[in-house]
Amino acid sequence: MNYEILIPERTICRPGALREIGTIMAQDRAGQRFSGKVFIISSSFLTVYVERAAASLTAAGYTTKVGSYVDIEPEVATIDDLTAEAREFGAGIVVGIGGGSVLDTAKAVALMLGNEGSVRKFLMDERAFGMFEKRGVYCVCVPTTAGTGSEATPCSVIKNLEAKVKPNMLHQFLLADLALLDPELLLTLPKPLVASTGFDALTHAVESYVSVWSNPITRMYSTMAIKLISGNLEKFVTSDDLEAAGALLAGSNLAGTAMNAATGMAHGIGQAVGAVYGIAHGDAMAVFLPVSMELNLDYAEKAYAEVATALGVAAAGRPDREVARQGIAEVRRLAAAVGVKQSLRELGVTSEERFPEVLQSVRDTIKEPYCNPRPLSDELVMTALRKALG
Repeated sequence: MNYEILIPERTICRPGALREIGTIMAQDRAGQRFSGKVFIISSSFLTVYVERAAASLTAAGYTTKVGSYVDIEPEVATIDDLTAEAREFGAGIVVGIGGGSVLDTAKAVALMLGNEGSVRKFLMDERAFGMFEKRGVYCVCVPTTAGTGSEATPCSVIKNLEAKVKPNMLHQFLLADLALLDPELLLTLPKPLVASTGFDALTHAVESYVSVWSNPITRMYSTMAIKLISGNLEKFVTSDDLEAAGALLAGSNLAGTAMNAATGMAHGIGQAVGAVYGIAHGDAMAVFLPVSMELNLDYAEKAYAEVATALGVAAAGRPDREVARQGIAEVRRLAAAVGVKQSLRELGVTSEERFPEVLQSVRDTIKEPYCNPRPLSDELVMTALRKALG
């Protein structure tokens, strides 16, 4: 048995954590190694949280600067421009407050502050392992959605508009030094966004569990993530329950850690669909998670039965295949209950015309060996797309 687990140095989960960010960082030994200039990366619609963080940081003796806002998925130019801003400011700490795109940006900028050149050269090249000469500056990630788990992953997804792909930059130096999970930040989210990002997190948990790279540690994280997300997503979508919000954030974070085992078909295809059609990632996951479970079932029957059990399906005395199929049905039931779309057609895709572009994007971004239980052939990709079209 061989495996390696990469996790952030420190994770804190409690209501009000953002209000304490200055005190927390000032007491963190890792953070004390870097300068007191904090470069904040966020989105234009999250200014109230930026102001909350800046007030806490200023009170703790830090100097802050807010970078240009990240309102869409980061591109190469986004990372390069923000790195230049942060470098000119003399930033020794980068704080990202936002969804996955913001956190991916913050991690990449923090790392690039310790390295020279454009981020472009670190993309799509044997996962970029071993390519970075130096660590970056201290990085804090504060998620405002329960979805990507980016605060727990050594990965940043950076969009390449010209190639219509979303290549990963993957390296242990991309791990956040500190992850702050504040359930209060989820209370103002639009419920459709909660549902969409929740399915992203659930897909991370399910796909990492059935991954051919899974191991006892990642499966432990995956199992608890599935339980927390599936058990609280519907509850939070239909209420403002703070405890449910905390459970979703914790589940998303655990699913991010479980991605040490990587993800599979749903992400490989869904990410390409997002690049070609501009479909939100969580919406694509809600469509492709049950499709991938159905198409992979013959290759991971026992694993999917165990996933179904984590989803709450009764398994005692029943064949694995029957339990697994009920698990797929439960995923579809949950999708309907929280109101996410369940086909590409519902998301505005009316024909197969651009499916070859999606296939090419999958080819460009998926490298062998791949961790999906079933080999991801061109034929399988097209079958999944057609099933997802609806």
